[in-house]
Amino acid sequence: MATRTQVQDAEDVRIDRSLVLEKNRMGRKIQNKKNILLCQHVFDPFWYEVGSRIGTGGYGQVHFLQEKRSAQTVRVGKFILKSKVQKWFPPGKPNPLPLEVHICLNMANRNVMKCVDYVDIDRNWFLMVMHDHNGTDLFDFIEKNDVVDEKLSHKIFSQLIGAVRYLCNKGIIHRDIKDENVLIDEHHNIILIDFGSAMQVYGDVEDVISPRFCGTVKYCPPEAVTNEKFQAMPGEIWAMGVLLYTVLHGGNPFYDVQEILHSRLEFDEHLSPFVQDVLCGLLNRDARRRYSLRDIERHEWVKTGPK
Repeated sequence: MATRTQVQDAEDVRIDRSLVLEKNRMGRKIQNKKNILLCQHVFDPFWYEVGSRIGTGGYGQVHFLQEKRSAQTVRVGKFILKSKVQKWFPPGKPNPLPLEVHICLNMANRNVMKCVDYVDIDRNWFLMVMHDHNGTDLFDFIEKNDVVDEKLSHKIFSQLIGAVRYLCNKGIIHRDIKDENVLIDEHHNIILIDFGSAMQVYGDVEDVISPRFCGTVKYCPPEAVTNEKFQAMPGEIWAMGVLLYTVLHGGNPFYDVQEILHSRLEFDEHLSPFVQDVLCGLLNRDARRRYSLRDIERHEWVKTGPK
């Protein structure tokens, strides 16, 4: 029998779309068909009816869910294969949670995804439940808008800074910041999603060494290309720089390892010297000279916005 734990709802939660979305995506309406039920033989339908699939990844699948207690309430469920989970919390204790679920259960920031419920289905599957919010990821947003102006880019990036600061204060390093892991709504409010690669640390996050690079090559810092281990926070800052550049330019600054190591950073003419200075600080190839999170927070462009 599956076990279940209720969790208090959060203010703002979004769909985890750290996936390859399917081209022939089904509608948002719950499809009441047996062939779309996962783990049908063990999953108790008293709590949720499993609906159309949003996408799939190496760890499992993401589906729409409908709460049985309320026909109007639609959630998003991330079905996680336990065999793919690398970190559990608490380690070595009975009934541990995937670290991603543990982290997201304890989030209380409007710009960070929160898990609102979970179900330990059986020995193979774990379900993480989130709110369903009508939004898109930054990748699609940029595709539709081509180039985002500096004022809106500042709003987006300021929220990302707040999310990363909140996580750092809780000893969490995301390690996979990219446009596909940031959702944005119609009011341009963002939320950082997908904590499958995150680290939880005890002590100063600035001293943490990442044993490996977990993200997308386009967001990989130079030190991760040349070293197996590297400082985690400078890598986080680099990814933030790639994201800001991508929002401002409509494309990535680097597309392969050689460009990451050697290509010159180029800016569109319309950008102010202030935001160019921010990008140079974020994307400094020398991790020791790269901006820290505090440096970013104190920068004039970040504090006051475009002139």
